[in-house]
Order: sequence, then C-alpha cells, then structure tokens
Amino acid sequence: DAILFEIPWQLFRFYGDEKPAREAYGAMKKYLAFIETKADEDGLYDYGLGDWCAGDDVPTASTRLTDSAYVYLFNRRAEFWARRFGDGGYAKERVAAAARIRVAFLEAFYKEDGLYGGGTPTELAAPLYFKGLAEHGTERRTAQRLAEVVRKSEHKAFFGILGAKWIPRVLADYGYADDAWKLFTQSEVPGWAHWLQFGDGTLREKWNDTYSHNHIMFGDLSAWAYEYLAGIVPLEPGFRKIAIRPHLPDGVDHVTASHRTPHGDVRVVVRRVAGAPVVEYSVPQGVEVDAGTPITDGKKN
Repeated sequence: DAILFEIPWQLFRFYGDEKPAREAYGAMKKYLAFIETKADEDGLYDYGLGDWCAGDDVPTASTRLTDSAYVYLFNRRAEFWARRFGDGGYAKERVAAAARIRVAFLEAFYKEDGLYGGGTPTELAAPLYFKGLAEHGTERRTAQRLAEVVRKSEHKAFFGILGAKWIPRVLADYGYADDAWKLFTQSEVPGWAHWLQFGDGTLREKWNDTYSHNHIMFGDLSAWAYEYLAGIVPLEPGFRKIAIRPHLPDGVDHVTASHRTPHGDVRVVVRRVAGAPVVEYSVPQGVEVDAGTPITDGKKN
C-alpha cells in the first residue's frame, strides 16, 4: 500500500518530477476512501503485515500502531499533492483526517515519559520517523528511550523490515549515530553483519538465514549511508538545493560517496584529521549547498 504514496514522493524528491504523482493522484484518493472503511471504532488501523520478518522469538511492534502511523503519513502525502495540484477542498479533508488519526494514535499508544506501545524499538521509532505524529515536547525523551532499548539488546536487530528503516534514521536524527552504526556492524544474530560470515554480498529475506538470499527487505542501510554517513540530502526537489551534513560514528575514519543528481554528480569525502572531521565536497554548478558541521560521536565538531 505504501508504494502508491512512496514512489511518487521519492521520484519528486530526487528528480523534481511530479508527473508520477499526477498519474497516481486519483488512485491515492481512491485508496484513502477505501482504507477509511477499515478503521476500527477508535479510528485506527490494523490491516497490514506490520513489522514483517522480525527475528524468531522477538517481541514485535503492534501492527495497529505501525499501520495507523502509515495511514497518517498517507494522508499527509495526499494533502501535499492536493495543495500542489490546486485541490484545496481535498487538502483540508486530508488535514482533518491526519489530525484525527494523530489524536487516536496518541490516546491508544502514548503512555508517559516518551513511551509508546509496548516499548519495542519499532514502536518507539514510529512516532519520530513520521514527522508530527509524536506527542509534542517528548520527542527527545522517546529517542533516548529508543537508544537505551537498542543498547540493552547489545545492538542486535530486534525488529523487522519497518524498524530496519525507521530505527537507524531516528537514532541518527536525534544524535545517536553511533548506535545506528553498531546496529549495522555487530556480527551476532539478528543483524546485518552476521550475513557477511557466509561470504554473501547480498541481503537476505530473514535474519535467521531462511528463504531468499537476494532480497531488499533490509536494504535501507545503503540509503542511510548516503544520507547520514556522507550526509547528502536533497532540501529541494531534484537536488536544486542540498544539505551536506555528514556523521562519523565511532570507529569510522573515512567516508567517500558520490550521487548522480539531475544536475550532475555530488561528491563528498569526509576524513578524520588529528581526530577531527574534515569535509571536502563538489557539486554541480547552480546547486545550492547547506553544509552543516560534521557530527562525530554524537556531537558536532
């Protein structure tokens, strides 16, 4: 379901092309009309697979929590396109729908002191990953809780495909890039680096090595490396304006990355020199750059 909203959004974000969204806009409206018929008595949703392919015997996130968070996002995306396409009445409908879901989400899942649901990593990451969903003013406490849970598990991947995308991004967003990096690099099951022991150069479908050995299920680590290690992030559609805000987690001394934008290649090199990060970058002519201070070991330098 998310593909209907996510692919047009990312194509617009990376290439500045809104044609796919225009083509999909009618289908988005039909889908939202359909999914609203699946809301429960509280106005929340439990219709999808949830945090699919978590490890064996791992407490998983509430599907009702993750599904409701996604439907909140779908409404926010539809609102964006409605405003862009001059459909003001529908945009107002989507604002109201997203607001209703947020109220119901917080009533159902927010406990206190930054805690959501059963406190699994994916449940803590969800309200922070979906911007605007969390209880205002508690975001940093929730991120702190997430980091604490991840550390308690010794950075094992106690989550499925949703958490594999949300958790490393949220950790890095809130100053815990070291913990995100350890999730990727610790070598025990469940985890990404465990697969390297078999000499595989591809991702697997499940943490326990069953099923496909060439799957994209846990593949966001590549995008994470571009956006957080190298720090290359589009600030305007089509990379007309970009951020270069690299992170250097503990143990990482050198990062080199190149991304081909519609205007040409963006190249970034980050090195530690005498313990401090030094950034070199080149961008195509006409591309505006917001170059932030590199973040290393959770702190700006």
